[in-house]
Amino acid sequence: MSRKKIPPQTEMQVLTSSRRRCCICFGLNRDVRVKVGQIAHLDRDNTNTALDNLAFFCFEHHDRYDSRTSQSKNFSISEVKSYRDELYRSVVPIIERSSAPVAPPPAVPISPDFEAYKAVEQKKIIREVLTDRGPVISLSYLSHHLRVSISLVDRLLYELALEGAVRIDRARGSARKTYSLVSSIENRLIDTFIGSLPDTISYENRHIRKRNHELDAVLETSSGATYVIETMLARERITRSAIGRRIERLERAKVEMRLQDATSVLLIGIGETTDRDDVDLKLIEKQSVLVKFIEIK
Repeated sequence: MSRKKIPPQTEMQVLTSSRRRCCICFGLNRDVRVKVGQIAHLDRDNTNTALDNLAFFCFEHHDRYDSRTSQSKNFSISEVKSYRDELYRSVVPIIERSSAPVAPPPAVPISPDFEAYKAVEQKKIIREVLTDRGPVISLSYLSHHLRVSISLVDRLLYELALEGAVRIDRARGSARKTYSLVSSIENRLIDTFIGSLPDTISYENRHIRKRNHELDAVLETSSGATYVIETMLARERITRSAIGRRIERLERAKVEMRLQDATSVLLIGIGETTDRDDVDLKLIEKQSVLVKFIEIK
């Protein structure tokens, strides 16, 4: 009997039901890759185009299914139908869901509360950077750590200054600003020293940098006195050599910044565990240099 052509609607139903996955590849190896293949007649009767008698095979399994073997047992109709039905029932729906376009989630408007939360977190990061690194002179450095624009960092620092958390200093004749925590040990030592002066402060600038030199503060009083300040923290032990090195660094910075006529001040922050019994300030101090111990609590 001549071969009967599979009706187009039936052929389309087999292809769409299998998504061109070979049911034997799936049944034997759980292979659900798309294959190049053909529609097979399971009862090997080319005139039987009933939907239940058809399945999609890859070329290799189609040839093996249609071959007659005497040494090995070939695939049975019931076996192949079992593979086909499981493919249609279990795998194809998953394939359809995974390949379907996913609708984007609805846009969620950002509330003012969330923007306020972000600002709080960003300010927290700024405080952490200033705590770990000390005074920062570059907005770009903070911008890199926060991964936000320089203009936003500038605004956040301004808000922190209004809140009393950050100092913003600028040297005379320079647009470069320095940012430091008001609560830092350096600023606390300087504030204590200012409180001990009999005169009021007419000019104040902190954390000045020029090339490789730095001064923690420059103060001018109403009586015309000028002080340049270096700070250090002694946690366990104070040595004369360590203090001497700090004074030398302070004197070099004075020369670089043309403040030779100012009085040098070294402020040493000490705690309850600091050992300073072996240090005689009278032997350390020299002309125009003040060395003062300040308790840090």
